[in-house]
Amino acid sequence: MSSISDLVLRRTQAVTGIIFGLFLAIHLANTGLAAISGELYDAAQRVLRIAYQAWFVEATVLGALVMHLAAGLLRKRAGRPPPVTWRGRWHRNAGLFLALFVFGHVAAVRGASWFADVYPGFSGLSFTLAHVPGFFYPYYLVLGTAGLFHGLNGIFLAVARLGWRARLGSRAILVATAAGGGLLLIALLGIGGLLYEVGDPYDNEYARLVLRLVGDDAP
Repeated sequence: MSSISDLVLRRTQAVTGIIFGLFLAIHLANTGLAAISGELYDAAQRVLRIAYQAWFVEATVLGALVMHLAAGLLRKRAGRPPPVTWRGRWHRNAGLFLALFVFGHVAAVRGASWFADVYPGFSGLSFTLAHVPGFFYPYYLVLGTAGLFHGLNGIFLAVARLGWRARLGSRAILVATAAGGGLLLIALLGIGGLLYEVGDPYDNEYARLVLRLVGDDAP
């Protein structure tokens, strides 16, 4: 691949990473509010949904995600050398993990609203943790933490590729990721009803829709 083509792909990754990273930051911040209460989580999501689920915003975010992954795959196929630092390796591995699950995550969250006009919300998340806790507790925690690390590290890679001067040290990245992961764990404990009362996690439209689709019954 020519240096010009690689430059285009690198900058495509940078711009699309910034776009999706902004959405990711909002999404993780919203999830963090569950550490306080389910009502606060849902109230913030109702407001945020007006903006990020507007069709043109959502199309931009999803398009950025697809282009970001495609640019990365094209660079890999062209023989991009593997990262040599631990930070680069973690960034790559976190990105690969996110790529494996992100479209399934989008389908689970947005599919219900696109096709059945049902929004998961706080109660829907509580249902997933109650119904399959052995999968969803580690899944949400690892997915969120990987997204946080990849996003934090990636934003500084992106701005450097675009010619701006910005840097965050490795220790700061680790501290921020650990703090964010800790907050996410507290939020998950809240969503799971281990910090405050969340009501019956099966008594909501999302739970009924999922159980109906998989042919299961509420306990």
